[in-house]
Amino acid sequence: AAFASASGKSRVRVEISVARNVPPEALARGGGVVKAGIRSAGSVLAEGVVSYDKPLSLDVSAAEHASLRISIDNGGSPDSDWINVRVR
Repeated sequence: AAFASASGKSRVRVEISVARNVPPEALARGGGVVKAGIRSAGSVLAEGVVSYDKPLSLDVSAAEHASLRISIDNGGSPDSDWINVRVR
């Protein structure tokens, strides 16, 4: 809600992606892959596997979802899991 108020936006876009500078060697051995989730008030809004070529994005109403919880899990392999989280 604070972001929406400060920005004047009624909708917020959340983007979770793997950093573009993960070394190719790490990608080749299966690095740069995580499980991610976006929740609000106990409800799952989005979840999935995020990899170098597969981000997770969600557009939400700032009025309906005043607070978001973003979770990142290394999926059992913490190899070069460099993650970007953007809220726009």
